[in-house]
Amino acid sequence: MTEEQEHQPSALRKNIPLLTVLFCQVLLAALAILLKLVTVPAFVEAFESHDGRFSLTTRLAFTSWLLPATVALPIAFDILALTRRKKSARNFLLGLGLIVPTIGLVIAVDGLFVPLFRGMP
Repeated sequence: MTEEQEHQPSALRKNIPLLTVLFCQVLLAALAILLKLVTVPAFVEAFESHDGRFSLTTRLAFTSWLLPATVALPIAFDILALTRRKKSARNFLLGLGLIVPTIGLVIAVDGLFVPLFRGMP
């Protein structure tokens, strides 16, 4: 091994930030899928007997598009990021792929669980 090769980072080490972001996006997607398939149907059943108005976040959590969009948007941002040559544009899009689903999950969790602790609105 030459001295120049010893000082160059390995491909894995060079891509650790990218792999970390992608791993976090996979975790967010798994949480969104769990909420959509398990938690939301249970809460819809529990809230059916309630005749009052729900908060905006609760209504958003019960929509059919919020959690699937939370899974789909990071994929779209990642595909766009891979097409960019500039590292700053790539990093910006990868960051959006973390921030947007996080906001969607916060809205969904807030809409589902906060009414339980406040007593139904």
